[in-house]
Amino acid sequence: MFTRDIEIERLKAEYLSLRSAQDSILENMNVTAVTLIQMQESIARLQEDVSAIQSALDAILDHFDIPPKPPMGFRTDNDD
Repeated sequence: MFTRDIEIERLKAEYLSLRSAQDSILENMNVTAVTLIQMQESIARLQEDVSAIQSALDAILDHFDIPPKPPMGFRTDNDD
């Protein structure tokens, strides 16, 4: 009887330890998910800002009749 009580208490302690670890993992997953959502929203806002800046720059270039820069990168024989 005494050993059975000890076994039950040990199982309870193991269960609580496992449950605590699972809760911690799930909480970290929730924090990660929220962070990813916030990062996606920030990226979307930044893309909108870059697009607006690009439009303004294009308007300035058009206003002053400045030709666009040639594309950057390596030239190939097919570029002619």
